[in-house]
Parts: sequence; structure tokens; C-alpha cells
Amino acid sequence: YTEASASYIRAIEEAGLLIKENRIASDSSYQLSLKLAEVLQQDGLINVAIVVLKQLIEKFPDKISAYYHLEASMIEAAQEEEAFYFFRQFYKVNKNPVYAVMKNLLARAYNSESKFLLSDILAFYEDYDIQDEVYQLAKNSLE
Repeated sequence: YTEASASYIRAIEEAGLLIKENRIASDSSYQLSLKLAEVLQQDGLINVAIVVLKQLIEKFPDKISAYYHLEASMIEAAQEEEAFYFFRQFYKVNKNPVYAVMKNLLARAYNSESKFLLSDILAFYEDYDIQDEVYQLAKNSLE
């Protein structure tokens, strides 16, 4: 790591500690942590940004910004399967952003012909009785 990267990592570890210890409680603290994750992603520290964003979602499941940033980071890091397993646990808590993420992951799985991920996401859709155009297209491709 460069010295700047080491500073980022220290800052992220501190932010993660603050999140875990419930010391990030205000909207401004949430926004600051979100901005830090964005900077980390831009600087190529994707996996560190992913850790921070997951912690933010776990702490603030009702705030949607972190969902979209985490989705982008995980896709950039080629972690579509991990994204599916992480996001599905939040569907009952915050349906709209999780549905948007799942729809994108389903489209990506369909286009990449990732049958394992595709079948898992289709099962998620069926568990929650979600039927949209992407679901129908993907479902028909397996028949």
C-alpha cells in the first residue's frame, strides 16, 4: 500500500469501528461515511469500500443511498453472487432498493448465462411472488 492508501485504510477501520459501536447515529455521520466509501471506490480500494457500505446498510437499513453504492462496488469487484446473498436479507426491511438491485443482478446473470446465480435469483423472485419483465425473460430462458 502507498502511504495514502494506508491512511484510507486507517480511516475506514475507524469509520467501521464507529459504525459497529453505534456511534454513527446522525444523518451527517451517515453521509460522511458514505462519502468516504465513494472516495475509496474511486481510488480503487473497492473491497474496503464494500466493507464500509455493508456496515452502513446493516446499521441504517432504511437509507437507500448505500444500497446503490454497494451494488455498484460489488459489481465492479465481480461479486454478483455475494451481492445477491447480502441484499436478499434486507428485502423485507427496504423492498424498493433491494428490488432494484435484484432486478439488475437478474439481468446480469441472464446476460452472463450464470445458471447458478440465475436460478437463485429466480427462486428469490418466486419466494416473494415478484413477476416483472426481466423475471419472465429469465424464466423462459431456463425452460
